[in-house]
Amino acid sequence: AIIAKASFQKGLCSKETYNDVIAILRKFDLPTSCEYSAMQLVGPALSDKKRAGKSLNLVIPYEIGKSELLQIDINELQDFIEAGI
Repeated sequence: AIIAKASFQKGLCSKETYNDVIAILRKFDLPTSCEYSAMQLVGPALSDKKRAGKSLNLVIPYEIGKSELLQIDINELQDFIEAGI
């Protein structure tokens, strides 16, 4: 939900795609919000296997059925997460 909302806020996906992602999460009783701050999420994200040096690959839902990797600089990660919270 965080990545989908951030993707919408950053203009990477439409509001319709974001709403569809949230509807699917709710349908399967999955969380659609997060109790942690962006700062609390950055630390664990930096040790993720998708990290490559000073960048991290995020899976961005451009539309339902079409997701792609977006390489983001680790210095921009907190801002990206904040857009989704």
